[in-house]
Amino acid sequence: KEQSIASIKRPGLIETIFTESDRVILFGLVWREVFPEIADLTHMEKKQIGSSNVLLLRSVNEFIKTSGQKRQVMMILDGWR
Repeated sequence: KEQSIASIKRPGLIETIFTESDRVILFGLVWREVFPEIADLTHMEKKQIGSSNVLLLRSVNEFIKTSGQKRQVMMILDGWR
């Protein structure tokens, strides 16, 4: 787990992410613990939170090494336009 996750829980930061961003991609399933709004998401699942489209991916390393996953993510991002 990221040791810096606790610093992200500052009041207002979570709301800022979901109100000022059209698209949010989160790498790492640990984000489900930080954002209760996405606790039900699994790898490669997306959800609308406020005005933000949110996509959860298992890991950056997996994303970088897997061409099929990159293709799927690009299709999701294209659908968000």
